[in-house]
Parts: sequence; structure tokens; C-alpha cells
Amino acid sequence: MSNGNHWWEGRDAIQAFGNRMVSEYGQATGEAIVRALYEEAGGMRLRVPTLSDLERQQRDDRIRILFNGRNHQELASRFGITDTHVRRILEKG
Repeated sequence: MSNGNHWWEGRDAIQAFGNRMVSEYGQATGEAIVRALYEEAGGMRLRVPTLSDLERQQRDDRIRILFNGRNHQELASRFGITDTHVRRILEKG
């Protein structure tokens, strides 16, 4: 798809999102959710993070909360990452 057609991709994603909300929450609630999205973000150019981006951010936030000043290695083991990676996450703050 060329760069000029990305707006259509977003339109299709919004339509799919609307259909999913109606399917999962019923007509009235699904439409209300989609309407709220349009009210809050209508006219904006958005980049919606991927689910893995969201999960990584949640992991990093959890690491920051659990850090006690000395437990780099424990956190690395708990989250399946390296000690160096834990330190990088903490430096980003």
C-alpha cells in the first residue's frame, strides 16, 4: 500500500473496532464506545501502539515500582530479561 492510502487503512481499522465493540458489548454500548472515540480523538492523527508495546510499557512500569535500589538481578530473573536491560529501563525512569 502506498503512503497516500494509509488513511483508508485507519478507516478500516475504526470500522473493525466499531463492529467488534457492537458484537462484544451490544448495539447501544458498542456505538457509545465508538462515539466516545470519535469525540475524544476525531480529527487527530494517531499512532495506536501495538499490544506488545503496551505490555512492554506495563512491564517496565512494574519494574520501576518493584525496584528497591539493589534488586536488579532479581527483577531481571523475574521478568526474563538481562540485568543490563533492567538498568536501562530504570535509567529511562
